[in-house]
Amino acid sequence: MLNFINLTNSIVLFFTCLSFPSMSQNWKLVWADEFNGTSLNMNNWSYETGNGQGGWGTGQLDYATDRKENVDVRDGKLVITLREEEYKGTDYTSGRILSRNKYAVKYGKIEARIKVAAGRGIGCAFWMLPQSEKYGWWPASGEIDIVETNGHEPYKNYGTLHYKQWEGHQYKGHEVISETNLATEMHVYTLVWDEHVMRWYLDNKLFNEFYIKEPIDDRKPFNEDFFFIISGGVGSEFSGKKIEDNLLPQTFEVDYVRVYKGVEAPTVASASIVSNDQQVELVFSEHLRDPNKFYKDFKVNADGKELTVVGAEMKFRDNRTLVLQLENAVSKNALLTLSYAGDSITSYNDLRLTKFNAMFIVNPSLGSSPVPVKAATTDNFNIDLNVNKNLNKIDLKEVDFNAKLNGKEIFIKAININGSKLSTLSIQTQGPMFKGDSILLSYKGNSLFSIDSGMLKPFTDFHVANLLSAKFSIPGKIEAEDYSVQSGMMSEACNDEGAGRNMGYIEDGDWLEFEVYIKKSGSYKVEYRIASASANAVCALYTEGNLLTKTPLKPTTSWQIWATEKSEVFNLEEG
Repeated sequence: MLNFINLTNSIVLFFTCLSFPSMSQNWKLVWADEFNGTSLNMNNWSYETGNGQGGWGTGQLDYATDRKENVDVRDGKLVITLREEEYKGTDYTSGRILSRNKYAVKYGKIEARIKVAAGRGIGCAFWMLPQSEKYGWWPASGEIDIVETNGHEPYKNYGTLHYKQWEGHQYKGHEVISETNLATEMHVYTLVWDEHVMRWYLDNKLFNEFYIKEPIDDRKPFNEDFFFIISGGVGSEFSGKKIEDNLLPQTFEVDYVRVYKGVEAPTVASASIVSNDQQVELVFSEHLRDPNKFYKDFKVNADGKELTVVGAEMKFRDNRTLVLQLENAVSKNALLTLSYAGDSITSYNDLRLTKFNAMFIVNPSLGSSPVPVKAATTDNFNIDLNVNKNLNKIDLKEVDFNAKLNGKEIFIKAININGSKLSTLSIQTQGPMFKGDSILLSYKGNSLFSIDSGMLKPFTDFHVANLLSAKFSIPGKIEAEDYSVQSGMMSEACNDEGAGRNMGYIEDGDWLEFEVYIKKSGSYKVEYRIASASANAVCALYTEGNLLTKTPLKPTTSWQIWATEKSEVFNLEEG
């Protein structure tokens, strides 16, 4: 925790300084290995040695060792080297590490940056097995393959699930062809996984998906914790027994492995009338849990008169589209709004839908009048308001618009129609907005028209989706885990005041970055809330790359024994 204190007027930031080594987006980093040291981090991984005896092999010809010749950490990468050499009765050596009993994950985004090895008979894999075999021995409890390559197909990767169905081994997979050689440069491999669906990406392009909502023979193997395995092999059943020995040795390199969890609360992305003017279709930004039960928390108004909602159902299997059933059909040309007053609708990552008032519902029968569809922040000073048709640029008036920030009116500095998106109004506010602020937008004018001469009708307190990343107002308090960007660090459960989480596993060169807004120029100091097992450290505070102050951090005897350290006084400019 950092607490910035204005001394002409008076930050607290939770760190954990450990004595050993260690992505707006709707994700927050919760675990990672950046492979920045000089040896494998044994807090994250274990070696698995042998040539597959004991059940984990695939008929390979190599022997996996724990030697540095086969498994090394150097130049910021994990390097697994496949060699032709006689070793314990085999003709090849390799490496295999796993996070079993050290780290396992269920749901989230899993990402790794990898360069695979090439050559016939050579295979590389980044994959997952269940931490506990709840449904029995492989494949009954499942297997998740994120990266699986054959060395003789250097442009191809396979993403696959293995499981047991009808008392037999089943698998569901798909291959992707890369535009560039997977064995000559690094590529980013991603698995996005929640309670209902798993999706595989190569360099952010979707190439496979599998829905796991329904049980497999009364089992749900992919709704459990899985650990990681990183392995390279020679002559497996998958890659074949014919080996291009002249290409060995070959290296399989991993730049990082990262795990993210969802952190954004769900919002209603759009609302529109469908099906004989008697249903409202809501599309959400996140997958929802059991939304059918709470439809009575929604209210629909037509020209100021409340309509009765009598039921709801999910339209699609991914739980993002909810259809509200109205008791009566909506009258033609009615101006429709939607409100939500409950607290029970949650996303898969257990964050709640925020209450809102007067979100517009697109009514196709309204004729030529433009209707607001959604509004959202684009940065700390700008809001985009989207309507359902292109707008005429004539006679825009800032005074016709009003915005409220946490219930208080803020001045509209400028308003323009987006040059490339004629259905979008860009609204600039005088003062800054921050993550967590409640923002409402109103319009009282009669001079804004669509290109087919339909007039935008006045509206009041239209909900603005606040999509801002964490940006803090100074003076004030910042929790360390609410960083904008970071490198090399991880969060963990915290035992200090207020509990929550802290950032730790810090090595030389690791850093956290926070976006802040300075309310007033003046002299400041910072208080760091820190814990350190044994190592002395220094915390350096920078702004725009310029050093402000360095503060010595003394050992506190243990990871979760917390103390406060204070910096020297320094100056900050407003803004």
